[in-house]
Amino acid sequence: MGLERLMRWLVSLCAGCLMTGLLFSFLAPVMLSADSAAHFRIYFIGGLLLLGLVAGSLRRRRLALFSGLGALAGLASIASAWALHRPDASVQGPVLMLLQLNLYYQNPRPQDVVAYVRERRPEVITLQEVAPAVESVIADLRADYPTVVQCGGTAVLSRLPLWVEQARGCLSGGMPYVTVRHGEQVVTIASLHLSWPYPFRQAQHVDEVSRALAQQAHPVILAGDFNAAPWSPAIRRIEAASQTQAIGGIRHTWFHRRLGLGLPIDHVLLPPSARAQRVEVGPAVGSDHRPVWVQVVL
Repeated sequence: MGLERLMRWLVSLCAGCLMTGLLFSFLAPVMLSADSAAHFRIYFIGGLLLLGLVAGSLRRRRLALFSGLGALAGLASIASAWALHRPDASVQGPVLMLLQLNLYYQNPRPQDVVAYVRERRPEVITLQEVAPAVESVIADLRADYPTVVQCGGTAVLSRLPLWVEQARGCLSGGMPYVTVRHGEQVVTIASLHLSWPYPFRQAQHVDEVSRALAQQAHPVILAGDFNAAPWSPAIRRIEAASQTQAIGGIRHTWFHRRLGLGLPIDHVLLPPSARAQRVEVGPAVGSDHRPVWVQVVL
């Protein structure tokens, strides 16, 4: 087999595998295993674009067209996540500063988390994977954040005044929440850590979370590690139940250092009465997730 023929065969095989993965990810609304594949849709798209260029250089025009059309279909499927409800720096009003972070249960540098929080001074912090190895983060920040609600490994820290003394607790699905006053506004802020779709029980978890959020009387800001891409049906279901919308954009907040892969799975959902003025992904602080810093105009 000649080298060029071998290259053509390999390119065809890789394009077929990537296209199969991309098409399978479109079944996410009806299959949890497909939603797990949808996390990697950006990589399927990038691979098809690259293979389309290689196929064109090998004079495999049909394969180049096939790869290009597949990539375009994938791009169209994620376009709404990129375009809708983007941060708008021109929005004016009282600003609430929120920090979202999955601590990582084996974080070797919890002191870096504390230093970053003290540098940025958010008014509310939502945390996940609060395990014994990193509980020192909450202990060190208690003086600055008098309200701390922890439900298992998920927590909310706030220095805003509570709406009423009892306006805090744990919602069904392991969600700690606080209902606070910010200027003239009253808002509930909750922290969420969804399980991975397949082979875990994300669908049941979303059902439980959705029922709890649908019963909230005040506007809800929901932040956390959703283990779901922005285009996941899990995000849409939680948005509908909580009457919120995810902040637009694709931010790779989880990283696998050895593989060099990132996934956009940490999100902040806002009620219609709020807009994101600014969103940024912070530096590495010992976790496999990066902090997400949001300025919210209520």
